[in-house]
Amino acid sequence: MARLIDAFEGEVDRRSGLGEPRTVAETMERAGWSARDVADRFGVSERTARRWRQEDQIPESRRTEWDSASRGTVAETMERAGWSARAVADRFGVSERTARRWRQQDRIPDKRRGDWEKARNDEARSRLRARIERDGLKGLTVTGRYRISKTKGQAGPGSAIRVMPGNKITGAQMREVFAALDRGDRVAADEALNEALAEAYEAPGMHVEDAESLGFEI
Repeated sequence: MARLIDAFEGEVDRRSGLGEPRTVAETMERAGWSARDVADRFGVSERTARRWRQEDQIPESRRTEWDSASRGTVAETMERAGWSARAVADRFGVSERTARRWRQQDRIPDKRRGDWEKARNDEARSRLRARIERDGLKGLTVTGRYRISKTKGQAGPGSAIRVMPGNKITGAQMREVFAALDRGDRVAADEALNEALAEAYEAPGMHVEDAESLGFEI
């Protein structure tokens, strides 16, 4: 049985790099690409880049190029994370000269690859959290078992619990969720997220008891 907060954290981790992105939009989000960035990188118009995102489809002739670019170079990872050569040296216990060589050669030694991937994913998770705390969630969709007062129900794909049109989960509400997680109080975090979702779903008192799937949109 997965609590709502567990499903939410799992989705945050997945979108931060612990798992393959499921959509073009998620790939762009993880890489920090705007439609303009995609257009410049792949030599297409912004309109085409937006269509790829909206249709969730990359032309087969560009798929290999897309997959390679979306993983990012060492230099791009450092730029997105705000890491200087000095910061990389301090984080990984190497010299600045070594850090600069990694960037210039676009290669991390195999024995440091795991540490590099973890640091990159941690940084991506931090950026994603900052966005959620700032902007909130304009979409949160959940399937699974729930209760409202003494009434229990099952939300499936065709009847998912979701943020209703015109509503959103605010940044302030999400900051409360993350603050509880920082304190190690997962019960309070789960309660805060359930209250925010119930308000956005316009179902006061609703509580998700077993989240089978969860997706969100910032």
